[in-house]
Amino acid sequence: MVLFDGFELLDVFGPVEFFGSLPDSFDITYVAAAAGPVTSSQGAQVIATQAISSLRRPEWTWPVR
Repeated sequence: MVLFDGFELLDVFGPVEFFGSLPDSFDITYVAAAAGPVTSSQGAQVIATQAISSLRRPEWTWPVR
């Protein structure tokens, strides 16, 4: 899940709730420009465990157009 300063909590945690209900299919990782706390527009902070620059390019298993 990509985080940025001023993100909306519902925009992040709505999908997290859905994908989190399928733990055998999805791993959820919080990423941002830099690892560390990111503050939502509501004032809550979420810790990004990785910087976006540290992610590897996805390896697609189906044709992408």
